[in-house]
Amino acid sequence: MLAKLRRHARQNSIGYVALFVALGGTSYAAVGLPTNSVGPKQLRKNSVGTSNLRNGAVTPPKLAHSTIALLAGKTGPTGKTGPTGPTGSVGQTGGPGQNGAGVSSTPVASGNANCANGGSQFTSASGTTYACNGADTGAAMVARIKTTGTCATLPNNGCSDFGSPSGTSNSSTTESDVTMVSPDTPLVASDLTVTLDGSVLNNSARSFTLSVAGVDTTLTCEIGSFGSSCSAPTATTVVVPAASTISIHDQVPAAFSTTMGDALVSLRLTTG
Repeated sequence: MLAKLRRHARQNSIGYVALFVALGGTSYAAVGLPTNSVGPKQLRKNSVGTSNLRNGAVTPPKLAHSTIALLAGKTGPTGKTGPTGPTGSVGQTGGPGQNGAGVSSTPVASGNANCANGGSQFTSASGTTYACNGADTGAAMVARIKTTGTCATLPNNGCSDFGSPSGTSNSSTTESDVTMVSPDTPLVASDLTVTLDGSVLNNSARSFTLSVAGVDTTLTCEIGSFGSSCSAPTATTVVVPAASTISIHDQVPAAFSTTMGDALVSLRLTTG
């Protein structure tokens, strides 16, 4: 029996040596590798899977930014508005403001270089300003004078009657019977116009003149032979003092008489 074992050992000695070396080499590989001696170059592709990693071994700092971006979820819905915060405290009261600049007002008469029709001048520390009146277009005086006085009877050459400057009146040889009074402010009369409801006879004439305070003025016009209307020159103006009596003086300043139809009279009064 012993002789058989010796013979078996001699015949398989090489095999036993190879087996010993193989077993010894495996143990060395398992327990004798230096630290960090195995890296990406020593590992085969796909040799390490999810099952080979322990939980928590891979953290965000160890991942590439592109990989982290792939792991991000969708943006969630907007959250509800939070409750209103408490009311803030009342601010401090501001200091008193500066006093405004005083303003004085002065009337401006007509003809002023800054206000042709008059107005008001306002002066303050910041300067002077004007508030001017608009242009005065005046008021029209319109009248109808019916011939009932001495001029109504022929012959009437050289006769003289008076009529009212406004409204309808019957002519009179007494001026005070038909006079009217102007407003209590100075006025300017102009644009006297007269139209007859008939025509003046041949070689005769009829004149109409504004009378102020019992005195004939230069605001006058005359209708000659066969005429039926007249107007005072456009540039003619007459000053009418405040509260003056005014009337229309109707005359026949000719050597021959004429028929005396009603006279329609108008003129304009302005404040300057």
